[in-house]
This record gives sequence, C-alpha cells and structure tokens, in this order.
Amino acid sequence: MTSMDADLFESICKHSHSEVIALKLARLIEQTILSDEVTKSDNVTTREILPGGKGFLKFFDHKGKQPKALTKPLADAVTRQFAFCQKMELQLWIRSPALIGTLTRACIRYDRFLQLFKLYPNTMLVPTLDIDLVWHTHQLSPRRYAAATKVRAGRFIDHDDKLGKPTLDDGMARTENLYRVRFGDKYAICNCWECEALASAMEEAENDPNFDVDSLVMTVSTDVENYRLAEAARRNRKPAPA
Repeated sequence: MTSMDADLFESICKHSHSEVIALKLARLIEQTILSDEVTKSDNVTTREILPGGKGFLKFFDHKGKQPKALTKPLADAVTRQFAFCQKMELQLWIRSPALIGTLTRACIRYDRFLQLFKLYPNTMLVPTLDIDLVWHTHQLSPRRYAAATKVRAGRFIDHDDKLGKPTLDDGMARTENLYRVRFGDKYAICNCWECEALASAMEEAENDPNFDVDSLVMTVSTDVENYRLAEAARRNRKPAPA
C-alpha cells in the first residue's frame, strides 16, 4: 500500500470542499465562455419525487386541494435536478486529482458544443456528462447565459431535460459525429480519474521535449492511488493511510 503523509491527506480532503470547487468552475466559465461578450414528456410524474418529495408538494397545497398547475412541473424539475446531481456525484470529479484540468477541458468542449448549435441550427444536440456539468453551471447566471449563447450559438439555447432515452441516444450519436467532423476530436470520452490525471499530466509536459512517458505514467498512477486511498479513508472516517 502506498504511504501518504498527513499534509497530503488534509490537502486532498480540503480539495473536496464543494464551495471552493464551485467558485473555481465559475471562474473558468467566465474566462472561456464570456471573454468576448459585450453586450414533452411526463416520464417523471409517476415516480416518487425524492426523499421528502411528498412534503415538498404538500408545501404548495392550498387548503387541502390538489397542488396548483405550476407545482407539479416545479417538483418534477427538482426531481430531475436531484438525479443530475446524483449522477455527477457518482463521477467523483469533485475529489479528483485532476479536477482543474477536467473542468478546463470541459469548458473548452462546452464552448465547442455551443458552436455546433450555430453550425447546425435545426439539429438536436446532446451533451456529454462533463459538458452538461458546465452547461448547468453556466445557467446559474441567467442573463450572462442568455448573452453568451447568443454570441456562441447564435441564439438563446434552452436546456430541455425532459427528453426520453431513445431521443437522447439518437441525438448523442448525431452530436458525436458532428463534433468529430468539425473539431477533429473524440466527443464521448472517459472521465475516470486515471484518464483525466494522465491527460492533465500530458498537457503540463507537452512543452518539455525530454519528458519520459514511462516516468509520467508511473507518477500519475501513484498520485491517483494516493487519492483513492484518501477517498476510502474519508468514506470510512479513518485517519490517513500509512
């Protein structure tokens, strides 16, 4: 088992603080998306909304009557957002050893994704998980989002998260083909810790003509292992592994 000193362990734990990560992501979006800016499906209605969901609906109930017309769509939107947050949490990006690199690349890919809307205005485009994370975050600043999409995509882009799986699958295949043709790069990528850490390390070493690939891979492997050990200890509420 790889050893890890207490300072590194504390650093990794602090690195997982969601507020800090949210601020970093917001700054990255500002830099990459807004730098040149001047100016039906009811597929969720039959499910339990989420833990406490019935109480959420009851809060909007008026004198024992059924919820108002806007209440159920609002509750459904909360449910979909809850599912989105769970999906992102499963990626463990917040505690990744290559988090900043992952977010930086995601912002670049999101910018290209918006460009596809301008290039193919009548085509339904589907984001990958990393692009969708930036997309959701960007919408937290509505006025800036509206202005940025007009610049990048040529119009305001609505994020419809009610589409069914068959529609999304078709759209994903189409988006992947268009992305590859336009940008000469792979669209659906692996965002695991190992791949992302290696991608970040390669980016940092690309200006060094003498870097050794084997040493780089070994360093990345050790770093990722340290993070995995720290994550396991964090979950089990144990001290830093030694």
